[in-house]
Amino acid sequence: MRLLAHYTVFAGNVFHLHNFDVEHEGIAHSPVVAETAHTEFIEGILVIGSADITAIRARLHDIAQANGIAGIASAARRICQTLDETDTNYKPGQPVGLIKITYPHFLVSEIKLK
Repeated sequence: MRLLAHYTVFAGNVFHLHNFDVEHEGIAHSPVVAETAHTEFIEGILVIGSADITAIRARLHDIAQANGIAGIASAARRICQTLDETDTNYKPGQPVGLIKITYPHFLVSEIKLK
């Protein structure tokens, strides 16, 4: 599955406009240079972690509803740290968890890997 978001939180970093190829075998990413076919665009923020990332979903929802995009932007680094500290960061060869936060209503939902 190829995903593109305004911002992606992955492996302790925040990426702006990167294509992410998410497969069961692993994840690859690169900056966007041109439009590519079969890419799901997320108008918002994508968070990539391990399959148990659902524990952080409620916290992201609360941040998004209370503080809007400014809160999410300022929380991006803390989100990365939280993923590392709670061991929900993605590990190669392990199941992947995907959460999206979409504009303009800051809806937080999971994406199921196809």
